[in-house]
Formats: sequence, C-alpha cells, structure tokens
Amino acid sequence: MGVALKHIIPVFVLLAVTLSACVQTPVETETEQAWDTRRDELMRLENWDLKGRISIRSENYSGSGSLYWAQHKDEYDIRVIASLPGRVYEFSGSGGVISLQTSCESVIQTEDAETLLNQALEWYFPVSELVYWIRGLPTPALPVHQLLFDEANRVSTLSQAGWSVHYKRYIGIDGTSMPERLDLENDHMHVRLFVRQWNLP
Repeated sequence: MGVALKHIIPVFVLLAVTLSACVQTPVETETEQAWDTRRDELMRLENWDLKGRISIRSENYSGSGSLYWAQHKDEYDIRVIASLPGRVYEFSGSGGVISLQTSCESVIQTEDAETLLNQALEWYFPVSELVYWIRGLPTPALPVHQLLFDEANRVSTLSQAGWSVHYKRYIGIDGTSMPERLDLENDHMHVRLFVRQWNLP
C-alpha cells in the first residue's frame, strides 16, 4: 500500500501543476487582448479637448494654473495660464508654431515646444510625449521601461523618456475611461495634472 501511494502522489502533483498552467495561460491572454483593444481605441482618438489644472514643483520654484487643450489629429492648441513663478504665461501651439506670451506681453515663438519652454522658463516639459500620456498611452516611438495596469486593464504606472507617470484616477467619458488625475516626475520636476472636463467626438 505504501509503495502504491509513493507512486500515486507524484502523479497527482504533476497533474495539479499541469492543470494550474492550463488555467493561468488564458487569463494572461485575456489581459493582453483587453489592453490591445483599449490601446487601439485610444490611438484612434485623434480629436478631443479638455480643461483642467496643472501644478509644477521643482527645486527652484513651484506654481499652478489652468490647462486648456484642443487636439485635432497632429495639430494642437494648448494653453497654460499659470504663475511660474510670480508671472503669468500663456503657452499655445497650433499649426507647428509654438508661442509663449508673458504678463509683460512679450511673445516668443518657435517650432519646438520643449525648446521654447526650456529657453523661456528654464524647465523641460515633455509636450510631445504628453499627447499620448494624457490619453493613458505610452509614446509608440520610445522604449518603455515600466508599464503596469490596474484591474480594468488601464495603465496605472508608466516609465518612459526619463519620466514616471502615475495614473491616480480615471473617469468614464461616453463609455471610454480617460485619465482624470495623473502625476509626472523625473529627477528634477514633479507635475500634477487634474482634468475636470473631457470632450470627445
């Protein structure tokens, strides 16, 4: 009897491991398929506008202000009306021309949003990447160092281009979950975005 059990127990162990592997594989596949579906849906979303708040903190300054963003395919119009620090700036971009207007009514223009912000405000903000991050997407052209999901297969944490993006809260808009609160940080800067209104086509 003891000899029989000695041979039967390993069989049960092997069977349990095999069944466990069979159960786990479809779950992982379903998760991947759900994210692929959501990613493709968000990539097709090329037109939107939003209103919200932005706050920025670094070693040298901190400030907050209003954020207005209208996107139409590859063209965008972004306005950040903020006190950074102690002065009001209006940042807008459309048709490939980026403008920054200060409270002194001086206007700076360029074709590169990141360069403009770096020259005028001495900080770098990833506008090119944010067009994807604001939708809850990694930037397709750049390597992804970390990508974590929540229970609804929405991105919860994304590390890319030297930034860590943490999605704190989503909101349902016309059947689509869109980011409502996200925090961005790198070694020098912390940015908090709160979207109070999404308008989707």
